[in-house]
Amino acid sequence: MQKDIENKLLKKENQKLEKEIKNLKKEKLKDRAKIEFLEKRMPSCMNLSKEQMKIQTSKKAWKNDAYNIIFYDNSVELNLKDKCKALFVNYSNYAKWKIKYHDILSRGKTTKLKRKYNKRAIELINKFTKLNGASGARNVSSWITDNHAVNISYKIVNELRNNKLVKLPKIKRVAKKYTSQRGNVVPDLIKKDFKSQYNFHKIGLDGSYLDLIINGKKTKILGEFAYNWYNRDMIAYNFDFSENSQVVSKTIMDIINVVSNYKVDYSIIQMDRGTANTSNIVKNIIECYPNFVLSMSEAGFKHNAPTESLNGWFKECFFAEYGNIFLSIQEFLNKFDEFIIKRNSLQTYIYNKKRSQII
Repeated sequence: MQKDIENKLLKKENQKLEKEIKNLKKEKLKDRAKIEFLEKRMPSCMNLSKEQMKIQTSKKAWKNDAYNIIFYDNSVELNLKDKCKALFVNYSNYAKWKIKYHDILSRGKTTKLKRKYNKRAIELINKFTKLNGASGARNVSSWITDNHAVNISYKIVNELRNNKLVKLPKIKRVAKKYTSQRGNVVPDLIKKDFKSQYNFHKIGLDGSYLDLIINGKKTKILGEFAYNWYNRDMIAYNFDFSENSQVVSKTIMDIINVVSNYKVDYSIIQMDRGTANTSNIVKNIIECYPNFVLSMSEAGFKHNAPTESLNGWFKECFFAEYGNIFLSIQEFLNKFDEFIIKRNSLQTYIYNKKRSQII
């Protein structure tokens, strides 16, 4: 008798456990179906955090989109209530929405939210137009804030103008005349022939940035460097905060002044095709000196290899000796002058020694 009672109790417990397992399986399947439903219908929300999801799902736009998706969805894996849960909307609110927009939905169309604008904002924008005429949205917004103590975002002003809800014409802008400098580009005379036949035959010119700390602040300074490819000396250099036609033209004039002290038939100044190098200022300088010819590399680095490598080498040597921390820009300039004098004299000594060994 006792065994029979125990068996009955065990059967009942087993049945309860089986029911619980079935319910858990159903819930898991439902959860999976909800996730799949959400992934397919609104994939953009899957990467959002819980807090972001709360903010997103509380918006009217989300609810309106969710209602439209649920109404036109034909899948049978989930019932209407589960679909509402999957898209984080209330079922009773969905039912009210369906009744409210019955006419639109019966025509197979989706509902769209109509933004409500403040009537006061429309009045003030129209008032501004009467007084000032055409203007930008930011000017309108600041005028309303200053004169009427009402905050209206410039984005709202633009929306109202684009939707033609206010009389605010746009400013007619006159297009600026743009003269292209690409006509100043000259062919690459050097290509891959980096050997110089004589002193100052080929000169490489290029800009390179130096990362410095001036008076405790990080500073990026551009150095426009010119090298004599014959003996690898740096013959001219200037600094600025960006590569522009002024720093390039100044460096070219320095090159001309240095080379003019020697008897040279003609010199080729090799550079890239940047806007600073193709400026009219540079073109006009070269036209005044017939014994100097410009050459512009076709593909940047590979046609200006000696200059690029010398830039890196000189910078590395300078930072190794002096570091990159200076009290002022003037201190940096003084140290760089000192470095170039030492480096060029050493470079000349090495070059002459190698030449004497060859001879």
